[in-house]
Amino acid sequence: MLRLVRENPGRCWSAAHALGQMGPAAAPAVPALVEALSHRDHSSRMALCEALGRIGRGAAGATPALTSLLSAPGEKQLKERLMAAVDADTAAFD
Repeated sequence: MLRLVRENPGRCWSAAHALGQMGPAAAPAVPALVEALSHRDHSSRMALCEALGRIGRGAAGATPALTSLLSAPGEKQLKERLMAAVDADTAAFD
């Protein structure tokens, strides 16, 4: 599955979604998910952000890459997805 995230942009969305469904157990995939955030495909980037949010605290290493995405111009929907992931992660630990 990690190979799909890294090597096949067309299947990145599916792999990211599956990893997100695994939640915290997918923490070892965080480096591959972060690497894949550079995909040109908007849907894939959104799925990657959501997966990282579902991984939760185990995805803390993704913070610099996600912060970069927040400052990117023209990514309103992606920013909304990132903020929802942060809110969900925060609520899970309240």
